[in-house]
Amino acid sequence: MGHSQKRIRHACLIAACLIGVSAEIPRPYDPDGQVRLFQGILDIKPERYRAHLIEPFEGERMYEPRAATNQLSDIRFLEKTPTIDAFNAEVDLLRSRNIDASSKKSLFLNFGFQFPGRDHFWLRPAEPVGIVGQPFRISLWVYSKRYLHNLTLLFENSNGKEVRLSAGRLDWDGWRRIDLQAPANLSDRGRRLERRHTAKFTGFLIDSSPLEESGTVCIMIDNLVVISDMTDLMFPGSEIPDSWTNDRRRQIRK
Repeated sequence: MGHSQKRIRHACLIAACLIGVSAEIPRPYDPDGQVRLFQGILDIKPERYRAHLIEPFEGERMYEPRAATNQLSDIRFLEKTPTIDAFNAEVDLLRSRNIDASSKKSLFLNFGFQFPGRDHFWLRPAEPVGIVGQPFRISLWVYSKRYLHNLTLLFENSNGKEVRLSAGRLDWDGWRRIDLQAPANLSDRGRRLERRHTAKFTGFLIDSSPLEESGTVCIMIDNLVVISDMTDLMFPGSEIPDSWTNDRRRQIRK
């Protein structure tokens, strides 16, 4: 077991003990257990672990599709969100951390695969979305209709290298909360000080399955959340106002 795997398991076990649930990581498809553990991780050390709602999919950010086929795609924001207690609990938890978590819309994708097993569908935000701190856990909600196609989340680490995080097959019916461990190379420190921790979310990739028939695919996505470890952004004296710099700036303006 690698260092990052030990780190996440250690944090998960502590969180589970703190919130009075079984000291095991919740089953992959237990959204209530996932959200309780999510809260537990944040409660361990609130100054260390922070939740960031990277993308609420409320329509404020535009997305650009790219596909290998000439079939048209329909990308828009619908006033539909998960009707699951765990989703509402997650939204309430984010709001309790002073995060503006709206829950009115989700991102709707309607596209086609002409040659299953060979075709790919890319979706990227018009501008990459920055992530504060070292990504620790990544979660999102996805609505599917039992497709065998594979979903991958795309990121860029602090050194400008692409990082891909597989979310697996879209082989369920309805909404599901996907909870993933952030890959170690996404938390790499940048070589330059100003890029110390400047990871970015850059989009989604859906790889078609050769086991599927050609045709259209309809999915929805909501609430992309990252729990970050803020340790490397904490240092002695960081809470003290930099009066010298502020005074110097005032003198320069004069």
